[in-house]
Order: sequence, then structure tokens, then C-alpha cells
Amino acid sequence: MEDPYATARLDLGNREFRLLQLQSSSDRGKITCILRSYPLNDCPPYIALSYSWGPTQSYREIDLNNARFPVGRNLWWFLLHMRLQERHGYYWIDALCINQSDVAEQNHQVQMMGSIYSKAQSVAIWLGEVDSSSNVAMQFIAERKPLDSGSISFGKIWTLEQAESVLRLCQRNYWRRIWIVQEVMLAKNATIFCGSMLVSWSKFEGLIDDLRRIFDMGLAHTRSAYLRCACEVLASPAIVIAKAISTRSERKQSLLTLLEVYRDHEATDIRDKVYALHGLAEDSQDLPIDYGTSPRDLLTALLRHAKCRASQSEKGRKELLRLGRMMAETLGVDCSDDEIESHLHYTSSSFSTDPVSSVTLEGFSASAPNSFCADLQTSDEGLEVRGEENQTHIMELVRRSKARGNSSRKYRKKLNKRLSDQDRRRTLSVASDSMLHPRRVQQEPSRSNPP
Repeated sequence: MEDPYATARLDLGNREFRLLQLQSSSDRGKITCILRSYPLNDCPPYIALSYSWGPTQSYREIDLNNARFPVGRNLWWFLLHMRLQERHGYYWIDALCINQSDVAEQNHQVQMMGSIYSKAQSVAIWLGEVDSSSNVAMQFIAERKPLDSGSISFGKIWTLEQAESVLRLCQRNYWRRIWIVQEVMLAKNATIFCGSMLVSWSKFEGLIDDLRRIFDMGLAHTRSAYLRCACEVLASPAIVIAKAISTRSERKQSLLTLLEVYRDHEATDIRDKVYALHGLAEDSQDLPIDYGTSPRDLLTALLRHAKCRASQSEKGRKELLRLGRMMAETLGVDCSDDEIESHLHYTSSSFSTDPVSSVTLEGFSASAPNSFCADLQTSDEGLEVRGEENQTHIMELVRRSKARGNSSRKYRKKLNKRLSDQDRRRTLSVASDSMLHPRRVQQEPSRSNPP
């Protein structure tokens, strides 16, 4: 089979990605697409697709850059509907725009996915092909009017057929995918497609808001088939996503928080339980995406990531162990509590006798864009400082403090005094005196995207 990516190579150092352009055709059953590469900051407007890959054993063929290329049946139906509706614009579709057989490219492109979805003109939510009730649900959502004060009853919102149709739509497998969390939450605009019908995301949100209003008005205890459907809709996987979007803020959440919230969502590749949340997390920079790593190695990296952010106390230790169990279960790794603690370099005695203390000066970040991580051990090899541009005078203070046997309090006061006003607006974290061995300082470059 010819390589469709040979004529659309990516310059990974220039943050390039591919876009797919759907071609018109007189043959109703033929789908022809062209792939071209573009820098992310200099590309035509495009639609990013959010969909479920579907069964791996069910494929159809398309023409991709003059090569026959297999695609999942669910994706084939989406492309066919877009072509029949003459939506011949540019699309970003992971299964086609990423060379899935190139691990280095896969790592690079998945690392960019947060930016790809947030930059897209719109995100197309493809729920799949029609069934016996989907057209009823889609038409109802598209045509319904907002709730008014005279319609405060479930029976006046929808018929029982409409209610049950909406419920089945909200229970489709699409809503259980872990990837859709990032794909939909980062969208500027989103449109829901099912078969040949479409509705705006705002219309869907409006229906959910009305159902919640009825519950808030005290009608939640009404016993009826309408209420049953409303309850099941509000408990469906679709509403988990809708609620996350309606309550999102500009402040990102931590990766560990996201892992806990969305751990029950599904992924074909177990590592995607972590990687699919990468673009939403505020602290994912020090956990690069690598499809060459095993789930067990990914768990080890996650445990170290968690350790760097945990409270260094007995309570923090217990919380860290709980998180470790959760992450091991999420990644399907059989790992005992002793193994988890060994990955964290903790023993029951070291927690109480060798604490890690932090000095926090409001607003200062010695690690610049990198997340701070104190990964201290009992070795005398030295102290690694990552991201600190002006470390010399700080290290000199550490040496003097060690030589004179200064207490932590005196050391902190002296360090605080020596820092400039500009530095004082950032946050500096250092280890307690008993743990510092500043014989060598290494300046590491900031982490960049994988090659």
C-alpha cells in the first residue's frame, strides 16, 4: 500500500500538523481526501472532529492522497455525510491526520491536541449513524423553545417518545470516551451531528438547563414516566460533559484532579486515560506524552509527578498512597502498597525524620515555566536546580548557611533579604538544610515537546 503521508511530511520542530480536505465526487459511495501539512499558527480555518473510533474489525476504504486507506466504519459514515452535504472544508481527524504507525509523530501530535482543538473554528461532535429514535431526539432538540413560566412540567417540555429518544442519544457510547473531555471542553464552538441531522451545542445545553430548572422548582418528586426519563438524562454520560463545560473556568485543574474525575471514562489504549487529559491540566509539562512507554512505567512517572505536588506530612503520605492506588487501578497495573511507596522513595520512618520544607515568597517561580519538584534523596551527590537563571548567589547562601549551621528560620530570612524585588514576586521552594548537599549545581534546559 502506498504511503499517504509521504507527500505531507511534518516538520515537528515547527509545530506542524496535517489538515484533511474532503473532495467532491460524482460517485456517491466514493470518498476522496487530500492531506496537507501546515504550521499550527499559519493554517486555514478548520473543523476538528470529536468521535468514537468504533470496532477495530469494521473498516471501509477511502482514497487518501491517491492511496487506498482503511478507516473505521463510524468515521467513514461521517465523511460520507459531510461530502453529501457539500461540507468540503478542512478537517482535523486524528486517525487520518496523524501517522499512527510513527510513534515519534504520534507523541508530538497528541502533545499538540489541546492547541489543535482550541484553535479550531468549530468542533464537530459525531454521535454516529441514525437509529430508530435519533432523528426524533435531534429534531426535538433543534426545534424546542426555551422554558417559560407557564410550562413548568415535564409533560409540557416533551412527549414521552421525545423524552426516551433524548435519553438514548445521551447514552450513546460516544459520551463515555475519555478523549471527548478535552475535545469538547476546549472547543470555541461545537455542533452535534447524528446521521444527516445536526444541532448546535447551545441548543443541547438549553434543554439540560430547563430540566435542571424543573428539579430546582421542587417537582423532582413527581412520579411519572416523564420524570424517570428526565432523571436518567441528567444522570447520563452526556450530562457529565455538559456540566464540566458549563462550570469550567479559565483556571486549569491539576492532572491528578482530572484523573480522579474522569477515571471511569473509556479508552482503547489504557495510557490514554492519562494522555487524553494532558491538554486540560495545568501541570502536565513535566509528564511528556510517550507511546513508547509501558503502563507500568507511566504509573511510575505519575507517582513521581504526584509526589512533587503532595503535602509532605503524614496526612499527605496517606493521600499520596490513595492516589497511587487509584492511578494503578486506572492504568490496569497490579501494584502493591509497598511497590507504590518504593516508587515514591518513601518509608514509614523517613516521613517523620527527613521532612521536606518549603519557603514560599509570594509570586516567585524559580523554575520559570516548569513545575517545581523537590525530588530529594539521602545521596551526597548534590542539588539539581532546574529553571533557575540566577542561582549562583542562592547557592552561595546555602553553602554559608550549611557551614555556619544556621537554623532553617535564619536561613530563610537571609535568603529572603538577598532576593531582589523582582524575584520576590515569584515563588522559590528549597529543601530543608538537613537534606541539602550543594556540591554540584546542574542547569537543565526546560522540557520541550518530544521530537
